[in-house]
Amino acid sequence: MRAPELEVVLGWAAEEGWNPGLHDAAPFLAADPAGFLIGLIDGEPVGAIACPRYGTGYGTDFGFVGLYLVRDDLRGRGLGVRLWEAGHAHLEGAVSALDSVDAQVSNYERAGYRAEAHTYRYCGQGPGGAPVGDPVAPTEAHWRELLEVDRRGFPARRHAFLRLWIDRPQGRALAAQSGGRIVGFGVRRRCRVGHKIGPLFAPDRRSAESLLDGLVGDLQLDESWWIDVPGTNPDAIALAEARDLEPGFRTARMYRGQAPEYDRSSVFGVTTLELG
Repeated sequence: MRAPELEVVLGWAAEEGWNPGLHDAAPFLAADPAGFLIGLIDGEPVGAIACPRYGTGYGTDFGFVGLYLVRDDLRGRGLGVRLWEAGHAHLEGAVSALDSVDAQVSNYERAGYRAEAHTYRYCGQGPGGAPVGDPVAPTEAHWRELLEVDRRGFPARRHAFLRLWIDRPQGRALAAQSGGRIVGFGVRRRCRVGHKIGPLFAPDRRSAESLLDGLVGDLQLDESWWIDVPGTNPDAIALAEARDLEPGFRTARMYRGQAPEYDRSSVFGVTTLELG
């Protein structure tokens, strides 16, 4: 898949109600350019799957499955199966993950995936309170520490992706500090409708709340935003509920192979349901 084709696929995702970001294509492809596959009939895009392998090369041991779509007028012809097989050939030998809506869990179980927990989408509106603490805009000087925080909250290195994810048009990134070091960070991105928060990685609920307030603090009162909260972090669920965020749908985080090790307690908002 090339950038123009990925824009087409993101348009399909928007039509399905997934509300992707306005500037997602560049960071997505940076994660692993070989991991985004497009299905063509007579040169026309008809289906897609994203199966990036994260790390500094393509031989790493963790991948993520998302953007698995077939054009609605061509479903039921086996095209999705061919895309699935091609994408998983790219992931051969890796532990892989995906986020599934409840209706599809049994289908992914037949493909060898097993659910760990649910992720819950919550909606907020406008700014919250003033940040407690002093979150800062990350700079190049913070880069190594940001990578360390990200690696605690995500199962693999994703340097190229993260650079573009943090430094994006119509977005905002903030970092939390303690003892002169970066200990957490969060990103807000502009979407087709409103905004999404993700990732939101922090060592504790207080730091997460400070980052969240900073990320949404400049929004208008009528602007909506969403955050995908993992059930593996009870403090994250408690934060969302204490703020009376409106619950929406849920997905199941599923793994094929041994679930990877990372600090689940530091994840207050996942990066994106499309790529983990």
